[in-house]
Amino acid sequence: MTSQRPFSLLFIAIILLPACKSVPANQPFLEQSRQAKSMMDNSQYEQAARVYQNLSQNAPQQPEYRLRAAEALLKAGESEHAQSLLSSIPRQQLDPLQTALFALLGAQIDLDQGNAESALTKLNQISAEQLDLSHQRDYFSALAFARALSGDVLGSVQSRIQLGQRLLDPEAIRKNNIAIIESLNRLPRQTLILQQPAAPDTLAGWMALADLLKQRTIDPDLFQLQLAQWQAQFPNHPANGDFLDQLLQHAPTQFNTQPTTIAVFLPLSGRFAKAAAIIKSGIQAAHSVDSNSAPTNIVFYDSNVDNPVALYHRAINAGAELIIGPLQKATITALSTADKLPVSVLALNQADHIFKENLIQFGLSPRDDSREIVTLAWLNDHRKALFLLPDTHKGHRLMGYLGEFWQQQGGRILESRFYAPSSFDFSAAIKTLMNLDESERRYHRLVRRLNRNIQFEPRARTDADNIFLMATPDTARSLNPQLKFYGARHVPVYATSDIYSGIPMPRQDNDLNGIRFCDIPWFFPDIYADEPSFNSLLVDLQNTPYTYRRLLALGIDAYNMIPFLNEMRDREYAGASGRLLLTQDNHIIRHLVCADFENGIPANPQYLTDIETDDFYDD
Repeated sequence: MTSQRPFSLLFIAIILLPACKSVPANQPFLEQSRQAKSMMDNSQYEQAARVYQNLSQNAPQQPEYRLRAAEALLKAGESEHAQSLLSSIPRQQLDPLQTALFALLGAQIDLDQGNAESALTKLNQISAEQLDLSHQRDYFSALAFARALSGDVLGSVQSRIQLGQRLLDPEAIRKNNIAIIESLNRLPRQTLILQQPAAPDTLAGWMALADLLKQRTIDPDLFQLQLAQWQAQFPNHPANGDFLDQLLQHAPTQFNTQPTTIAVFLPLSGRFAKAAAIIKSGIQAAHSVDSNSAPTNIVFYDSNVDNPVALYHRAINAGAELIIGPLQKATITALSTADKLPVSVLALNQADHIFKENLIQFGLSPRDDSREIVTLAWLNDHRKALFLLPDTHKGHRLMGYLGEFWQQQGGRILESRFYAPSSFDFSAAIKTLMNLDESERRYHRLVRRLNRNIQFEPRARTDADNIFLMATPDTARSLNPQLKFYGARHVPVYATSDIYSGIPMPRQDNDLNGIRFCDIPWFFPDIYADEPSFNSLLVDLQNTPYTYRRLLALGIDAYNMIPFLNEMRDREYAGASGRLLLTQDNHIIRHLVCADFENGIPANPQYLTDIETDDFYDD
C-alpha cells in the first residue's frame, strides 16, 4: 500500500495541474464579466457594451459575450448596432439557452423597428422557462407589445398578466397594471362580457373590472354595489387593494358632445402602416378613457384600399358623423377634390395650398417646431445664427423653414452647413461652420509667404450668438461635444424636437447638457396631466421607436379635441401634441413646450404663451 501512495499523489497532481494553471489565465475575463454585469445592473449600458465587446474578441466564450454586448447596446437605444452585432453571431455555436436569448434580442430589435409580425415569429420560438427571471420579464414585455401592435388585445393582456407575476418592483407592477386596464378599456363591453373566461381567474377579474369601470358614471350607486361584489369574487386579484383605490381616485374625464360614430382613414397596409398603427393606438387609448355616457363607435378603414372620395362616401353611408384622417398628403389632396364634404374631416397631415370647407388639417408639422425654436432664440436676444443640419431631405426642408422664420423676425444667417448623418465624425462640417478651416488656410498661406514655421492656434469665429441644430439623440450625443471642442462652447444651441427621444435618459443624454429645444407637452408630465398620460403608456412607449412616439400624442389629440373644434378659432385647446389653435384657413397650429437639458434630462419646461406670434401665422 505504501508503494502505491506516491504514484496516486503524482497522478492527482498531474490531473489538477492544468486546472490550477487555467484559473489565473481566465481570471481577467471573469473580472471583466463581473464588471460588465454590474454596469448592466446600474443602467450603464454603453459602458457594459464596450466591455462585453472586448470580451467577445478575446475571451473563450465569444458567442455568449457577443449576445451580452448586443443586449447592452439594445438597452442603450442603439438597435442598429445591436442588430449588426447579432448578425455576426454563428447560431450553430449557441446552446439552447443562448439560442432563446438570440431570438429574444432579435424580437426586441424588430419591435424597435415597428415590425410586430417578425417579432412574434421569433418570440414563438422561445419557451419562457428557458430564460432567467430578468429575461422572462423582457420576453413577456416584448410579447405583450407585439400582440398589442398586431391587434390581439386579449393576448397582450394575458402576456402582461404573466409579466406581472414576475415583477418585484412596486412601481413596475403599478405601471403594468395600468397598461392592462387601459388595454381592456379599448375593447367594447360586448367583448369584455362574451369573451370573459368562465373560471374566475386573473384575466376574468381584469375583464370584469374593466367592464365595471366603463359603467362607472351611468349609475354610481349600482357601480359601488357591483364593485363590492367584484372585490368579494376576486379577493386575491392583483388589482384588488391599493391599486384599485388609486384607480378610483382619478375622476373620469368629462367631454362635451361627441359623435356617436367616427370613421378613421389610415394606411393600415403599405409603406406607412407602422406609423398608422401607432396613431391608431393613440386614438384607441383616448377613446378608452372617454367616460361620455353615449359611447362613441370607431370604425377604422384602410385608406390604401379605395379611392379617398369613394371611401368617404362609403363611411358616411355607414353612419359616420366625423372622419379622422387621411394621413398621406396625396390622399388629403385627392379627398379635397370632392364637390362637397357634408361630414367634417379632420385630416392627420397638412397639405400645402389646400383650403376646403369642412376639411381641417392637423399634423405634427415641422413648421411648428421651426417656428417655436426660432421664437425661443429671438426672445433670448439672439440675432446672428449658424445652422447645422443633416444632409437629408428632411434636413434641407427644415433649413428652409428655420431660415424663413428667422429672417422674417429680422435675424441674420451667418452660415449654414450640412453634415453626413451616418458619420460620428462631424469635424469637417463644424470646422467650416466655425471658420476654423479658413483660419488654418490663412496660417498655411502665411507659412508659405514667410517660408518658416510660426506658432499657430486656430481661432473659431466670434460673431455668432446662437446655433440652430437638427440631430437625432444618438447623433447629438457625439455632435454636441464636438461643437464645444471646436470653439462653440459658449454659443447657445437651439435644437428641433428631433433631439429628444421622449423618455428621460440621464446617462445617455448627459452630453446634451445646455441644449435648448421645444417639444410636445405630452412628454412633460408636469405640463400635461390629462389621460391617457405619457406615464400611463410608458411601458409600451419604451418598446416604441422614438421616431414614432409623438404619433401617439397625435392620435390622442385627434380624438380628444373633437368636441372643442368649434371653439378652437377663438381659444387654444391644451392637447398632448401642443396648445392647438384653428386658423382661418382650417389648419391647426401647435404651440410647444420648451426646455433645456440639465444633468441629462429636460429641465425648466414651459410654454411660450406670453409671446406675440401673429406674424408667424401667415402660412
